[in-house]
Amino acid sequence: QYLMMIFLAILVVGINAMLKNMKVSPVTLSELEKEKEVPCKIDEKGYFIWDKKAFSLIGLMGLIIGFFSGLLGAAGGFIVVPALSKITKLTIEAITATSLGVVAFVGTANIAFSASKGQLNWDIGLWFTIGGAIGMIFGSKLSEKVSPKLLQIFYVSISALTAIGLLISIVKHY
Repeated sequence: QYLMMIFLAILVVGINAMLKNMKVSPVTLSELEKEKEVPCKIDEKGYFIWDKKAFSLIGLMGLIIGFFSGLLGAAGGFIVVPALSKITKLTIEAITATSLGVVAFVGTANIAFSASKGQLNWDIGLWFTIGGAIGMIFGSKLSEKVSPKLLQIFYVSISALTAIGLLISIVKHY
């Protein structure tokens, strides 16, 4: 139950961060510079400018994501998306792609660790992976046709529904 409460808190913080950042609808990097001052800067090509602050923040995010991923078996995307939205000027598409990459790498480490302890059910995992890959293909195709603002609204909505479901489950337990 306590782990569910922690995950619920993560969701609420993430939803709050995304709602605050939805007020900014970036069009170009020069417009972003005028609209939103963030600690992690990106250059004209969209690459990070790796100064001490950016390195520290991204590294800290990695530690937090790894910790919660190990603790809860989840939380990667729910932390990465709002955090990158808050500390960078990346587009929602770049944030989503980065989040997927982070989750894949952290997930791979989690898989290896869980498998080494004999805790991984390969049969179930395989079918979830196949379903997830097929769903990802359709979701990627759809995201190309949807505005970034609508993607943000969808992300916040899914996160809110997940948080509500968790809250109901926690309340039922007590």
